[in-house]
This record gives sequence, C-alpha cells and structure tokens, in this order.
Amino acid sequence: PRYRLRVMPGRATGPGRGVPRIWLAPIVALTSLLAAAVSGLLSRSVVLDLISWWPVWSLMAVAAYLARGRKLGRVRLDGVVPLLVTVAVALLTVGHLEGWAAMPSGSYRLVGPPTGPIEDAELSARVDGKLRLSAGSSEFLYVAEPVRLGGEVALPEAVERTTETRATVILGPPPEPGFYGFAGWEISLAGPPEWTLSLEGDLDVDLSDVRVVAAEVTGTGRILIGAVAEEATLSLNGDLTLEVEPGTAVRVVGVAEVPQSWERLPDGWKSPAEGVGWVVELSEASSLIVTGG
Repeated sequence: PRYRLRVMPGRATGPGRGVPRIWLAPIVALTSLLAAAVSGLLSRSVVLDLISWWPVWSLMAVAAYLARGRKLGRVRLDGVVPLLVTVAVALLTVGHLEGWAAMPSGSYRLVGPPTGPIEDAELSARVDGKLRLSAGSSEFLYVAEPVRLGGEVALPEAVERTTETRATVILGPPPEPGFYGFAGWEISLAGPPEWTLSLEGDLDVDLSDVRVVAAEVTGTGRILIGAVAEEATLSLNGDLTLEVEPGTAVRVVGVAEVPQSWERLPDGWKSPAEGVGWVVELSEASSLIVTGG
C-alpha cells in the first residue's frame, strides 16, 4: 500500500500567502465600519474618530511586529494581536455612537445658557431629519446633540435672546455639514421654565416631564404627553401618534383614531380622565392616532 504524508501548515492562511486567517476578523470589522460611513448608516465623522485613534493603531502595529512567531506558553502571540485590533474597532464604534469624549465627534454638542432665574422660554427647532426632544438637566436651558447616525444634518446653530426671566431660542442647521453630518438632533430641555415650543421633523418627542404652555408640532412620528398642572395647548400638523400617560386629561379637537374608552364630543374626543389637561388641535390635513389615556 502507498501512504501519503500530509504536512500541516503551522498557521492557517487566508487568500494571500502567509496571511493568517485570524487577521480577516479585524479586516472585516474595519471594512464594515467604513462601508457603514460611506453608505450613510453611520456619520462620516466616524472616519475622523478612526484617524484620531492613531496612537492605538500604531501600538497595535508595533505589537504585531514584535509578536511574530512568538508564544506565551501554548498561546501564539501573533494570533492575539488581531483579536485586540477587532476589539479596538468595536470599542471605537461604540464610543462613536455613545459620543465618548475621546472622540472628535463626541465634543460636537451645543449647550445653552444657564437656566438661572428664567421662568418663560420659547424654543423653535426645525430640521429635515430626526428630532428627539425630552426633559434634561436643569443646569442649562437646553442641550442639543446630534443623533449619531448617518445623514446630512449638522449640529444646529442657535440664535438666543434672553432677559432676566425670559429666553427665546431658535435652532437652525448650518448650510454645509461637512464630515459632521448626522441623522438629526437630540434636544434636552431644562425642567423649571414654562416652555412654548415650535417643532418640525421626524419626531420622537417626550413632553411628559417638560412644563409646556403651548406647542406647535409639524411632521411625522411620536409624541408622549403626561398630566399637567395648567391647561396646555398642542397644535398638530402631519401624520402623528400621540401617546397619553394614564390619568392624563386630554381633549382632541378634530378627526382622530382614539381608544374605545374615550368620549365622543361634537368637535372631537375626550379622554376618561377629568380635570385640567391638554387641548390637542388638529389641522385638516393631519392624521392622528391616540393611544393610552
């Protein structure tokens, strides 16, 4: 009988001669990250974050050179370095999405003036993209950050007019986002002032902990409201979903799809809860679905 002697290679190789297959993991991770930026899934600013980590990549390159052919016990050190590179790419992606301070894109935020004695505030925020708004810290009147996904929306520019107890803020996008193009804005408002709002965009708005006197909202998306101490007016224009927290008094003026427990009125609908609450006014072209209440 004939026998064939098979020689097993010392390490698995990839498409190129002498390239360990384990290096495919960081190559795929890095390629996927860049592809996400090019396709618009992630902001182009992730490229700047990637470049800013050059000390990490330099350290990895030196480690890869020194680890060639070396072992630590049974562990091949030249196989550990690609795993570390893959972990570093994953951490960079997480840091970019979370806005870590170590990233150039992480410092990209707009902070309003200290809340101080301001009692009444007006905010106008209109954007061709996502607009997320909710209550935030009471230290600053507002904080605006990008929605850290791909898009063509830059961080807003602010026009502010303030007196001792009153403030007016108009947020608008600059004409060219450059590398810092994102999916939209995420705005947090201080709790103490009473707010008059004018909002437009692809909306995800939580007003349950914001002291709203009146709000004019245009666009599509979701709005959450909760109980109020004084009557508040909400004017809606667009295809919207209104989520109502339990025990919140709401009167809808116009045509809307509401829960079965709501009471029909001559000009609209009323939630089961009694007392002071929201008056929701709909434009003729609006489509509203109400849940909860």
